Amino acid sequence: MLIHAGTKDDADGWASPGVREELTVHEITYGAIIAVVERVTCHRCVSCCADRWGEPGAWHWVLEDVTALPEPISATGRLRLWRPEPEAVVAALAAPQRLG
Repeated sequence: MLIHAGTKDDADGWASPGVREELTVHEITYGAIIAVVERVTCHRCVSCCADRWGEPGAWHWVLEDVTALPEPISATGRLRLWRPEPEAVVAALAAPQRLG
């Protein structure tokens, strides 16, 4: 699965303490594929996970084998799951760099 960064800020996201602690606006990439991941499972959170990123009532995706791309791959995203252009998939899978 590829991770795509949207073209706009998410005001609710920036309101999250976890996001504010980890990122600054200058570190954000927009409108590009930025990582390759494996989706292991997903679950709906009723009371919430212990993880600081958990949001009550939301679906939580559990990801593993996160591979950040050394360079973002420009791509036009869409709402919901979508299939990127084949060239973007080839470029993303050819250039991974493992994260710890």
